[in-house]
Amino acid sequence: MNKCILVDFVGCYMDQEPRTLNEKMTVSTTMTVDSCRKTCTDLKFKYYGVEYSAQCFCGNQPLNVRKMREGDCLKPCAGDRTQACGGSWRIAVYENPQNIPKFLGCYMDQEARTLNEKMTSSTAMTVDSCRKTCTDLKFKYYGVEMSLVYLRWSSQCFCGNQLLNVRKMREGDCLTPCAGDKIQACGGNWRIAVYENPQYIPTAIVRKEFVGCYMDQQARTLNEKMTSSTTMTVDSCRKTCMDLKFKYYGVEWSSQCFCGNQLLNVRKMREGDCLKPCAGDRTQACGGNYRIAVYENPQYIPTAIVRKEFVGCYMDQQARTLNEKMASSTTMTVDSCRKTCTDLKFKYYGVEWSSQCFCGNQLLNVRKMREGDCLKPCAGDRTQACGGNYRIAVYENPQYIPTAIVRKEFVGCYIDQKARILGEKMTSHTAMTVNSCRKTCSDLNFKYYGVEYISQCFCGYDLIHAIKVSEEDCLTPCAGDRTQACGGSWRIAVYENPRYIPQFVGCFVDQEARTLNGKMTSSRTMTVDTCRKTCTDLKFMFYGVEV
Repeated sequence: MNKCILVDFVGCYMDQEPRTLNEKMTVSTTMTVDSCRKTCTDLKFKYYGVEYSAQCFCGNQPLNVRKMREGDCLKPCAGDRTQACGGSWRIAVYENPQNIPKFLGCYMDQEARTLNEKMTSSTAMTVDSCRKTCTDLKFKYYGVEMSLVYLRWSSQCFCGNQLLNVRKMREGDCLTPCAGDKIQACGGNWRIAVYENPQYIPTAIVRKEFVGCYMDQQARTLNEKMTSSTTMTVDSCRKTCMDLKFKYYGVEWSSQCFCGNQLLNVRKMREGDCLKPCAGDRTQACGGNYRIAVYENPQYIPTAIVRKEFVGCYMDQQARTLNEKMASSTTMTVDSCRKTCTDLKFKYYGVEWSSQCFCGNQLLNVRKMREGDCLKPCAGDRTQACGGNYRIAVYENPQYIPTAIVRKEFVGCYIDQKARILGEKMTSHTAMTVNSCRKTCSDLNFKYYGVEYISQCFCGYDLIHAIKVSEEDCLTPCAGDRTQACGGSWRIAVYENPRYIPQFVGCFVDQEARTLNGKMTSSRTMTVDTCRKTCTDLKFMFYGVEV
């Protein structure tokens, strides 16, 4: 004959819709009382029940209870016919022994509450609903109380890990019926019925990677990154700081997380000062009031100078060491700075103050510093060093090609002025090169073309009164190709168009007072080309032939 399992057995009840236990339901062809018990106790329900051989129900409060005789609950379990698994609309209900609350007593309450860490109120308050509220939040104690407010009773639930200002009263003072279940007692007016959570796990230091409990202050012990969260845990803080590659992480005042590579202003305290529960998991300790529980990242890689192409650490100032290009990025690395500057064909690149990148072809105002001054982590990779405060870590581009004069068709470097030496056509372009200027002027059939001050192009027919200067004055890089020289400030690099076709002006009557009186030559082998060469070599604007 099948018998009910009597351990923790509450009774046989009529079931209906909604279910007597309505928070979880499973069905199995191997159902037993034990398997149902495990399902519900693992989920921390207070009650579990078996029904109609194969069904398991969980809940924290039986609903619509109507007790029946035990003989109605003797249908054999599907997984073990020696166990009884309820019947048709008959549920055999059991109480989870791990969830049986321990009643501590009836206490006087006051403004400074006996349980002061969490308070809720409800018009449907029961001991079970208060229990669920506080145990879900992992508090050690919970208590129910009835307060008379404006001549109406209010049901309250309190949670906490300590009983404060305790004064025990007789149990009869705590028998006011709960608003949500008149069978249950919910304390009284300034009388709290206190229970202990049997599943309470005390708040404790997470030992993995723990360094110690330290006093904190306004000048933070870990000062490089701070976050705050209402779901803070040691693990979530760990992830935040480790993802950013910090050496240390620390939790404080339940909800704060700090990261850093150095422990500053350190004063170690007793571990008991760091036992305030984490906002996201009360079993974990998250420091205290100006007490930080510090942990060390075992995967930390120290910030270091990237050695490839490294020149040195230099003092920087307002007149920059590298002054031709500057970029800034919240994801700066040595590699990203390198790409920026080498793509623009600069000789040097340098990183500074975590997020800044500088490019140039000359190191200006140089004063070398110790490498330790350039160890501030890069914003985009904390394992790489990106200079410091007015300290620039300088690198040299091995693929650098020095800026040089384009020799093809080159005439010379000349002083320019407001009255341009090539004044017939001028263009400017952010991608200027010698070749692009050449095309512009030769397409328009100009004899000369010249590049000036990075981005300017000039065209003309002659170089009258031009003053030649050193080629070094014309070595400013072209905007569109830094390997090509594009003149300088009021210095123009002039080229001659070999495809220039002279323009015929016309046929004129000549006389003793010559039409062209600057130079005259004669030859038995005279041609237009030889005359042209003679006159253009002497930089005359016009030339003419005559029999």
